[in-house]
Amino acid sequence: MSSARKQALDRANSFRSTAGTPALVESAPQAAAALAHSYFWLFNFGQAAVADVRIHEEDPSLPGAFGADSLARAQYFGYTGSRTAEDHSHAYQPHAAVDHWVDAVLHRLAPRDPQDAPARS
Repeated sequence: MSSARKQALDRANSFRSTAGTPALVESAPQAAAALAHSYFWLFNFGQAAVADVRIHEEDPSLPGAFGADSLARAQYFGYTGSRTAEDHSHAYQPHAAVDHWVDAVLHRLAPRDPQDAPARS
């Protein structure tokens, strides 16, 4: 696991510990899906298809698309679970990205979900 991913995971787990929820562990398929989705967003930056909250979706007509939503993308890379959640941040520092998620009401729910165990970066 890269240093940045470990920092983000450790920061998320510090919030989860405070909330009394189990620690997240890295999931290789979800990490691969997250990285691929980051490249999808980068390749298609400026397209209406990725504007605003559509950052969570992938339009299959655009370059680099692997799945319409986070579950489809994770399953493409071998994830066998039946649910996923994702948060995005444009913060450069890993701890700042997690802090932004926690500061946003709707985004703070996914990293604190007690049913989540695999983590994405």
